[in-house]
Amino acid sequence: MPVLLSASSIAEALAQLATQPVDVVVASHRLSDGLASDLLDALAGVALVVLIAPGDEASAALAFREAEVDVLVQDADGRYLALLPWRIAVALRRAGDRSGAAAAGPERKVAADALRASDQRLRDLVASTDGIVWEADADTFEFTSVSEYAERLLGYPVSDWYQSGFWASHIHPDDRESTVQYCVACTRRGESHEFEYRFLAKGGGVRWLRDIVRVVEEGGRPRWLRGLMVDITVHKEAEQERAVLEARLTQAQKLESIGRLAGGVAHDFNNMLSVILGHADLALRQAPPSHPLHQDLVEIQAAAQRSAALTRQMLAFARKQAVTPRVLAIDEAVAGMLSLLRRLVGEEIAVDWRPGASWLVWMDPSQLDQILTNLCVNARDAIGGVGTITVTTGDRTVREPTVLGTALPGDYVVVSVSDSGQGMDEATMAHIFEPFFTTKPVGAGTGLGLAMVDGAVRQNGGFVTVASRRGHGSTFEVFLPRHVGARESVAVAEPPGEPRPGTPGRILLVEDEPGILRLAAQMLEGLGYVVLQAAGPVEAMAVARAQAEPVDLLLTDVIMPAMNGQELAHALRGRWPHLEVLFMSGYTADVISQRGLLTADTNFLQKPFLVEELGRAVDALIARDTAV
Repeated sequence: MPVLLSASSIAEALAQLATQPVDVVVASHRLSDGLASDLLDALAGVALVVLIAPGDEASAALAFREAEVDVLVQDADGRYLALLPWRIAVALRRAGDRSGAAAAGPERKVAADALRASDQRLRDLVASTDGIVWEADADTFEFTSVSEYAERLLGYPVSDWYQSGFWASHIHPDDRESTVQYCVACTRRGESHEFEYRFLAKGGGVRWLRDIVRVVEEGGRPRWLRGLMVDITVHKEAEQERAVLEARLTQAQKLESIGRLAGGVAHDFNNMLSVILGHADLALRQAPPSHPLHQDLVEIQAAAQRSAALTRQMLAFARKQAVTPRVLAIDEAVAGMLSLLRRLVGEEIAVDWRPGASWLVWMDPSQLDQILTNLCVNARDAIGGVGTITVTTGDRTVREPTVLGTALPGDYVVVSVSDSGQGMDEATMAHIFEPFFTTKPVGAGTGLGLAMVDGAVRQNGGFVTVASRRGHGSTFEVFLPRHVGARESVAVAEPPGEPRPGTPGRILLVEDEPGILRLAAQMLEGLGYVVLQAAGPVEAMAVARAQAEPVDLLLTDVIMPAMNGQELAHALRGRWPHLEVLFMSGYTADVISQRGLLTADTNFLQKPFLVEELGRAVDALIARDTAV
């Protein structure tokens, strides 16, 4: 049985050492007449266990920097007393190794010195490891040893780690239950394990840790946990950023696929609209305002034109169609959209329209449609039931650029869309115009609606502001620069009058869509042209070979079976070198150009078109051919 010495002062300890053999000394670091380190010279072959008060670790490390002693931090609740026997046993074993080495001669002393050197290297290795090296009791999960790196990484002094429940209480609340349960389960099974969790650092930060744990058994059951906590915060942040980028890439690829589909649908829809709009236009020429069907035809024409604008939006979404701005009266444009907006938001939501703008703007009407559509859909989703959307317009002068961020001073027409929905907090408002940002559930939104609004408004030299509070709805204000100039007169509902005679000429019309072929032929013949019809490139070549006289103009679709429009034009110019060519398509000019089928200076007519639009384009080219 080892002899234990307990003393409250250095003098008392030295007196006992002089009168009786002692195997181990347990002493506080600070004694009444000095430090425990003052006993080292008198303790040759005697084990020493030093009790350190919390916060006194640095002083003890300095005092015993050259000595081999065992230390134990005195936690406030006295848990260290349960660990004291184990520390005494370790100290006795180390002291026995030293005394045995001295008695065994030079060989044993060399071995003991090597052991001490190895022990020191291990301590140095632990001190230099970029991770928290630790040991804990497998029954209580309370730490018995923690490396100093814990304080450098997480900010808590080492003494805090010895407090009961410290580790579990500082795991992030969202990770705490699952982390502790996993660790306990693995420990009870005696399985070494590793896991990742967030830890609350001192000062309010959060660090991601990977904990690599080895379970050490004694007597056939888990006794100690020894492990290494590694900071993986940078890795986790990179991983999360990569996940966000991958999600955005997936979304972008999905949108690209949708865009291709939208482009194809818009092309086919444009072909159908060409027939509807063209025949309505021709019918209106035969139906004066007094005719019973006149108003019906006007409504058909207006609906077809609105549908054509929607297809332009689809093509713009799919292929970034170039805009065609014109002078626009905002109140009239918004009023024309109200029925569409009301159908869009549903019967449970009232649309309150309050016009008040007298100034004009310069923009593409389809862009205004796109802006209002997205804002109203966003408002509808924010309401999520019964509510009200208020659309207001007005004139406003911005005098100070600092009032509205980067807005330039000047006159603006303001379109405001307010809703009675749930509103947003400041954190959400800071990101709403970012592409792919959405507060909707996965699969319920692309996060592009407001980004498209912001982009369209900026393209027109304006800006968007938003005001919102949780539970009080939101208000988006779109500022569009005032246009100073004469207002354009656009009369699409009234018939243009008697057909004017066209410039004399022969036209080869090539179109693989039968309805459009018949319609375009009827339009051109009504304008006085001689029209040769062909339902495709092969038939067009046959018609050309049968002609004794030259053809003045080739009017052809671009994308057709067997041969595209450009290839057809090249073949026919071998027969008629001065042949003028006008291409038409349900795709936009930029899409055709991207396919390498048209160049920037190609004559192009976008479907659907009216008689007047067709007539102007054809007249200009045949007149040029005649002049040559």
